[in-house]
Amino acid sequence: MARAVLALCLLICPVIALAGDCAGKPETRALQQHLMGGPLYKALAKQAGKPLSCDVVVEESKTTLTYKFRSQLELRAVIDPAIEANEQRLVVRMTMARAKLLLRSAEQYEYKGCGIDWTHSAEKTTSADGKEVAYQGGTCNCQARIVLRDRHAVQLVIRSAC
Repeated sequence: MARAVLALCLLICPVIALAGDCAGKPETRALQQHLMGGPLYKALAKQAGKPLSCDVVVEESKTTLTYKFRSQLELRAVIDPAIEANEQRLVVRMTMARAKLLLRSAEQYEYKGCGIDWTHSAEKTTSADGKEVAYQGGTCNCQARIVLRDRHAVQLVIRSAC
């Protein structure tokens, strides 16, 4: 499904940059519908209600769509069909176990499974964000990342680049 969304965006994304509210923009309608049907958006909507804002930026083949929710929760999706890249980043606060389950659901929804090994992770510490736990997949450089601060997940990332 993610590749179909990427291919669709490649056909409809204009060469000039667009920015502003998401409402009614045909350039991003397919991406919006895809995101709103996914587990990351649904988790935020369940926790924080409807988004307070939606912003879209289209620059050549790259589209960035950002939903902001109350309590500084956020979902940002970036797709670039020209390089077959897709990333979703969730700013949230939840347990590590819940974060991992949510990312596993996102992997299935976005990529129908891309071979992420959820039993093995590589950890690294970053001074700005906290402890980062990464899970790697064998297909299209697929990966999931969880940033932990004070033993809570504060950012979740799922991405792929074929």
